[in-house]
Amino acid sequence: RPRNAWIIFRAEMHAEFKKKYPNESEPELSKRIALVWRDNIARQKIFYSKAKDEADNHRREHPNYKFNPQ
Repeated sequence: RPRNAWIIFRAEMHAEFKKKYPNESEPELSKRIALVWRDNIARQKIFYSKAKDEADNHRREHPNYKFNPQ
């Protein structure tokens, strides 16, 4: 299943934030990253584009894929 824009953004930001805040828990890091995400619409557009590209690639590589939540 392809990742959405937020998941791609969080993955890319995680290492940077982990270095800045080494003692923070994962939920706290996510909150900090979410603040950056929420306050930067222009940056979000980049990640929405990346998510679309990832979804397009996934669709091409797995044409019969159907999401089936458990």
